[in-house]
Amino acid sequence: MRQLSSATQRTLGLLAVDNIKVSDVGLDLLEAVDRGQLTTEQAKAVVHQKATQLFMGSTYFQGVKR
Repeated sequence: MRQLSSATQRTLGLLAVDNIKVSDVGLDLLEAVDRGQLTTEQAKAVVHQKATQLFMGSTYFQGVKR
């Protein structure tokens, strides 16, 4: 079972009201921030890096100059 702070649990609850589900990777990042292993800025950088990789690797952008 994940050990998340009460603030993080409340945030996840608010997201759930709008049927927004956080991925396992997102939960791992939340846990790391809660434990002090990552700063919020570092977690944002990880999300940005993963999103950029997905975006640039999509078939829609293949052949586009990077």
